[in-house]
Parts: sequence; C-alpha cells; structure tokens
Amino acid sequence: VKQAKRRTKKSTGKVEKDVSAMEVVDTPEEAREDEEWQEVVPRKKTQERSQLARRERPSALILKPNGSATYADIVSKVKKDTALAQVGEAVKEVRKTKDGNVLLILKKNAADKVAEYSSAISDALADEAAVTSGKAQQVLLEITKLDSTVSKEEIFEALQTSLGEGNKIQPEVVISIRMAFGGTSKVLLKVPWRIGKVLLGKQTIRVGWSNGRVREALKPLMCFKCWDYGHIGSKCTSEMDRSKLCMKCCKEGHKAADCSAQHPHCILCQANGKKETQHMQGTKNCPVFLKAQRALAQKGR
Repeated sequence: VKQAKRRTKKSTGKVEKDVSAMEVVDTPEEAREDEEWQEVVPRKKTQERSQLARRERPSALILKPNGSATYADIVSKVKKDTALAQVGEAVKEVRKTKDGNVLLILKKNAADKVAEYSSAISDALADEAAVTSGKAQQVLLEITKLDSTVSKEEIFEALQTSLGEGNKIQPEVVISIRMAFGGTSKVLLKVPWRIGKVLLGKQTIRVGWSNGRVREALKPLMCFKCWDYGHIGSKCTSEMDRSKLCMKCCKEGHKAADCSAQHPHCILCQANGKKETQHMQGTKNCPVFLKAQRALAQKGR
C-alpha cells in the first residue's frame, strides 16, 4: 500500500489523508500460495510443577545373609530354586551392597507384589538370610491457597475423597499446616510416590470452600557434612566439615535447640559472597537454597 501525501487544514490544524490518492497494490495469487504458514506455539508456564521432579525408584528386596552364608551362597540358592521362578522373572537386576547383602531390584510391574515375593524368598531361604523390602519412595507435596481455618482432619478427608477407594492413605500423610500470604494456609504432605503422582495429575483439590493447588515441594539433597546441596555426606568431596556447627548461628559448642543467638546466620550465603546472611539456611529466604531448588526443578523437566 502506497501512502498518499498528507495535507493540513488551516482551519483546524488537523492532518488528513487523501483517500482518493491512495493506491492499493494486490498480492498475486501465486505469491500467496508460496507463503509458508507457521504454527504459533504458546509459551510454557514457568514454575509449573504438575509432574514429579524425581523419577520413580524401583521396588527392591534386600537379602541379608545369616551365619556363615555368603553373598554367592544366597544368590546361587535363590536362582536354583524352581519355586522362585516367578520371582526371578520379576527381577530386573541383582547387586551386592556395600554391607555384602543381596539387593534384588524389581521391574516396574512387580511393585504390587513385593510382599508376596518377600514371603516366597523367606520360605525358600529359611534361616540362611533375612529378607526385607526396600524403603518405599516418598514425595513431599504442598497444597496452597486454602483458607486459614482448615484442619488436618478436614484435609485428610478431602484427600481420601479425591483419591477414591483404590488409593488408601493414612492421616499421618498431613505433616503440617502453615500460614501463608493473604490469610491463606499452606499444607505439607508426605505421601508414597504413586499417590503423589495421582494428586499432581489432579492439580487442584477441594477442601471445604477452597480449591487448593497441589504441587511438589521441591527439597534438594543437603549434605550433613558440608551443608551444601546436591549430594549426601557419604559422597561429599569437600574438605569443609560443618557437621558440628549450630544450624542457627553456625558456631560450635551447642545445638540449635539451645542457641541463644538473637538472629540466625547463614554460613552458605556467607561462603558464596552474599550480603544478606541473617536467615536460616534451607528456607525461602536463602538464595543458595532457592538456587538449588530451581536446579532440581529444571533437572526433572
């Protein structure tokens, strides 16, 4: 489209376009056909936590040899026992732990038969080994935007109603209720991985008169030795040992429960050159903790 010359009216001082002088240039059909159309993809919402950041840990059985029985003896016996053929088909991997025990890592579809397989192996080994199941994987979830009057009993009932009869939980899954912004409450839950996946899939849950938002409460690994994030004490490579320091004031000689310091001190922020250190490490006021939390969220995407 070619623009026409503008002319100014002396009486009003307004600028008008001379429509009669405008020339419309049409686009040929051939050119239109050659144009490529692109699909507009909406941006992903930031800080979306509708999926678990960590992957599901497989179920496992631990066989602890008794007396003179060795790792090789136990593995050989369970492999040769024909009564354990079904158990063998459900085993994904066999490992030796650092304590010399036998670790049987099960396939995903065997998660519901851990107790059955544990009983079968116990009967086959008799007194030669003690059989225990690996600790069930737990996840932390938080429900936000609930009214400040909700109780643990009310939350538990709402959770069980939302999950249905096929996903039974215990009242102990509701760990705490804390006050949040705007007179609302934030609830912290600790549930089995499978239950957590179901709740996150729902994204919201009705508690009383409020629609609470469900998301994962990301908690990075914290080393008890150096206090840094992303690893545990047994795998720490740092020369720094802060295991004897008070978690509040970061000084030796006492524990946080007996600390008389007026204000907390974050030694991690101090070590990272942060100006503001008057806060507890591992809280929402700690930049180092928040950075580790964001890294954990990105790792799971």
